[in-house]
Amino acid sequence: MESVLKQLAADMEGKAIVGIIPQSERELFTAFGVRGIPATFILYNSEVKQSYVGFQSKEVLTGSLKKYGN
Repeated sequence: MESVLKQLAADMEGKAIVGIIPQSERELFTAFGVRGIPATFILYNSEVKQSYVGFQSKEVLTGSLKKYGN
């Protein structure tokens, strides 16, 4: 999943921020209600618009980013 996110970050540079939060960041996991790993969240204007649990392809994530403003 990390390699997909790195590719996505490169493709969306200047259009979206793509980040990886390590498992040690328990407060963020709790704040987002993470129940499974990997968990992916698409935020727009600080609001969660889409969430995924489990591996997602770059195409799926790109589609979600484009749907919500990029």
